[in-house]
Amino acid sequence: MHALSLLEPPPVRARRPPARHELVVYTAKVPARTRAPAGMRWVPIATLDGEAPPNVMRKVVAHGLGD
Repeated sequence: MHALSLLEPPPVRARRPPARHELVVYTAKVPARTRAPAGMRWVPIATLDGEAPPNVMRKVVAHGLGD
């Protein structure tokens, strides 16, 4: 996998007392035939609404997609 770009601020932030976390979000393009790492799976962007990630991961995906 080759990272193409580092997204511009603002970074994704999550408040989880007592600490505050910041993530740096990278995006990458991979060939459609690329297999997901062991124990993981790829999800088409069109079906993301049907997934149930934690709220912070929803923010990460939205930031990564530019939403």
